[in-house]
Amino acid sequence: MNLLNGIPELDGRNYGKWYQKLEIALAMANIDLTINTPQPQEPEKPVRAQNETDAAFAVHQKKYDADKTLYDKEMAPWADSNRKCLLIIKGSISESIRMAITACPTTAEYLQKIKSQFTGSSKTYATTLA
Repeated sequence: MNLLNGIPELDGRNYGKWYQKLEIALAMANIDLTINTPQPQEPEKPVRAQNETDAAFAVHQKKYDADKTLYDKEMAPWADSNRKCLLIIKGSISESIRMAITACPTTAEYLQKIKSQFTGSSKTYATTLA
């Protein structure tokens, strides 16, 4: 938890340092899964075709069951990482910047929105937020 306290508050002038410290802290806390791994995709439940035999549908259902089990196994730690990372990131951003960033369901999307405020042509706008 001490590493998390070392993340400087993002204030509009320190994006590079903030991001570097954030990345290190999340990795050392072993909760950076959501940053490095895309969100698992839930398998599509099979729909029985009109002329599909019971045996053929059973094969599709069995594959779905296996895929769903794998999805559930992968999604649980990913969702936990995503929730924790979003909380830490939001807690390390000044209120004025946090209010200017729209909510996102994933850490990767949220970080991308923050980055876009502090790099390229948006950088001037970002400094007016702080």
